[in-house]
Amino acid sequence: MRTFIFLALGGLLLIAVIGAFWWLKGPASTPVAQTPAYVVPNDAPLTPPRTPPQGFKEYRSEFYRFEVFYPEDLTVQTHPETRSGVTLLFKNADLSKGFQVYITPYGGADITERMIANDAPSGVVNNRSTTTLDGAQVLTFNGSDPSLGDTREVWFIKEGFLYEVTAPKALESWLVDILRSWIFLERGKTI
Repeated sequence: MRTFIFLALGGLLLIAVIGAFWWLKGPASTPVAQTPAYVVPNDAPLTPPRTPPQGFKEYRSEFYRFEVFYPEDLTVQTHPETRSGVTLLFKNADLSKGFQVYITPYGGADITERMIANDAPSGVVNNRSTTTLDGAQVLTFNGSDPSLGDTREVWFIKEGFLYEVTAPKALESWLVDILRSWIFLERGKTI
């Protein structure tokens, strides 16, 4: 009886090992070439770099596909976020001027009320208006931040990324002048 149990267990073990090997290796077949989830239709280079005006520097990110000129007295700090996101802090030495750009992958086409509620937890969203920035629809509004006080917010979506630009409200016209230089990098686009 004992021999029968050992043979039965051994047989089950052998079947399990063969089954696991077949499952891991897969059935014998010719592999099918898979198409990547995205296909870049043309391999032209991205928009070439521009020359910043006097008194400005260029910030360029080919990953996030944008370029902006900012005053040369500012420094840029990069803070990685979750899910391939980033926060860029542009600030001067005495911290009297600055703005931040938060970027995160986003699959939607619109900025929703739920998104605003999640990303603007103060709940302050006043003086909404819409405009465009290099072809992207932009939502601007006055907000509030515990460390900055009253803020001017500029939010937009382009090429699968959500961009949230924030500056103190008192620097609104300064920020607008900087954002006028913002362009999105595109394949084959010339300036």
